[in-house]
Amino acid sequence: MEQNNSLEDNSSIDCEPVTSDTVDNISMIFKELHSVMDDNIVFYKQQNSTETTQRCVKLFSRVKDLARLLEPMLKSFSEFYHVFDFDVDTPGNGYRSLTKVVLSFVHHMVECVRRLSDQRFRKERKAMKMEVYCSALEQLSVMVSFAWRLLNANPKGQLFFKDDQALSVAFVDEYFHMKRACFYGRCLGFQFNPAIKTFLKAICIAFVSFEGNYEKHHHAISVAAGSLLSSGKYAMDPELCGEKFEEITKDINVQLLKGFWNITETEALAAIAKISSVPVHVNKEISFLPESFTLPLTSTTSQYLTVPVPLTYSGRAPIQMRLISHKLLEGQESQELNNLVKSSGTSAKAERKLKKDLAPKSKHLVVHFHGGGFVAHTSKSHEPYLKSWARDLGIPILSVDYSLSPETPFPRALEECFYAYCWALKNCSMLGWTGDYVCLAGDSAGGNLCLTVSLRAAACGIRIPDGIMAAYPATLLKATPLPSRLLATFDLLLPLSVLMKCLGAYTGLDPLNSNIIHPQLDNSLEEYYQSPLLAPDHVLKGLPPVHIVACSLDPLLDDSVMFAKRLRAIGQPVTLSIVEGLPHGFIGLAKFSKEVKDSAKICLDRMREVLHLQQPAQSETK
Repeated sequence: MEQNNSLEDNSSIDCEPVTSDTVDNISMIFKELHSVMDDNIVFYKQQNSTETTQRCVKLFSRVKDLARLLEPMLKSFSEFYHVFDFDVDTPGNGYRSLTKVVLSFVHHMVECVRRLSDQRFRKERKAMKMEVYCSALEQLSVMVSFAWRLLNANPKGQLFFKDDQALSVAFVDEYFHMKRACFYGRCLGFQFNPAIKTFLKAICIAFVSFEGNYEKHHHAISVAAGSLLSSGKYAMDPELCGEKFEEITKDINVQLLKGFWNITETEALAAIAKISSVPVHVNKEISFLPESFTLPLTSTTSQYLTVPVPLTYSGRAPIQMRLISHKLLEGQESQELNNLVKSSGTSAKAERKLKKDLAPKSKHLVVHFHGGGFVAHTSKSHEPYLKSWARDLGIPILSVDYSLSPETPFPRALEECFYAYCWALKNCSMLGWTGDYVCLAGDSAGGNLCLTVSLRAAACGIRIPDGIMAAYPATLLKATPLPSRLLATFDLLLPLSVLMKCLGAYTGLDPLNSNIIHPQLDNSLEEYYQSPLLAPDHVLKGLPPVHIVACSLDPLLDDSVMFAKRLRAIGQPVTLSIVEGLPHGFIGLAKFSKEVKDSAKICLDRMREVLHLQQPAQSETK
């Protein structure tokens, strides 16, 4: 056997993910896999027969068996998954993504096995590593087989079958019986580029370390310090890290999720983020007790809507928002606004100085709803990219800090976001806005709220926004086994168990069977205010132009593809952009690689389209 097909330590191997999923490329990748496995089988059969060498031969043979199962299914997918794409210029759906992920893993496995050394004293260690790779390939084969089942069960050309609960139950049952630890240890991040892979490894180690200390301490500094001290053992042992991650996420505590996802809002990390983020002249936290007010109906100027105060669950409570602007605009210095400001990033002396360079009001405004699974984050978590948006667009941004679940589930967040949107229309002057153009923007849960706020505005007969930019939005808040959601079986940032916890926390319903899990659930609103994908055609026709930015390796990819296709089918203006090779939440990862930064610019371009802003010159985008 040649040296480059032998076994050596692969802990630092970074393989670029596979991007071509043609039948020929599939054949080539599996041919390589069989060749490398055959070489190793021959090599180990020539060694002294021991329990370890026999184990290695069995593992390599098992990989070949799995390859023979996978290859024909992937080839079949590649021949017809174009019918699920949004259009010929926007290839992307769960079947495509699953195929590319499996091919990336096979490629990763081939490269790893090629680099394993043939030092005899390490045979036991090699066998342990091969067991990890073999286990991962087995779990992937289970998901590909389930995707094949979906393909045959769903109506032709459809990515899901709304009324087949048996498939949902089978999907969730399959997930909880899988051995997923292999995906969070040595194989973590195989489907991503090296920069994202490194980031994911750091997140995984931080999370499992955080969990152990979260149980002992609930003070942020104590948890952070303890996590730092205990992270070493997980960094040194990727399999231990993977096993711990699987154990934690199997039945994860929502409060643990909140704690970890909000760790960037601790004073120390927030200070670091502030240093590295774009400086802005206006960064004001607004807080006030809401009062009802009126807005004119669009059908007639003589009739008005009384905008209600959000009251569900927690009663009348302060509305929290953050106003960000690269320059101080007329109205933003007003006493009227300052009376509502809880905290400002600018001292009184600095603001007096800024008033000398007061800029005129902007014709444009972005109202932003943050992501965080409906259970975590505030505008502070998303502040770094919001500051960049304010600078790059040259307009003010109003980000809404809505109440979180499970303490206040649906429809509280929708009520508050709708109120905040209406309040911005009513009080445009103090925001430094003329009231001309407004765009709703949000990611993930925030993308969902952009859509549902707009649906509610249309239903109430008031002004709808000029457009929506929704990044990887959740449009179906159920445990439906969409092809892309199969990616959640091995996704680090959005595992299926975490996704289901978030959906259940927000909707107040079991995402699998719709049983009520919140004792005081208010479900007087239509279901489509949770899951806009389920809205009837006549309701969707009330939406403004929608611009969706999705990512190919996101479990929520098909939420975007299906929703975009629904809108197009009824003649609604819609665009769909799918960025390749990036995970859910990529907007917040722009600092990690140029690839992510370039992809995040698509969101800016879509907001410019909505607001009729001029695209920047080429030199400005570099």
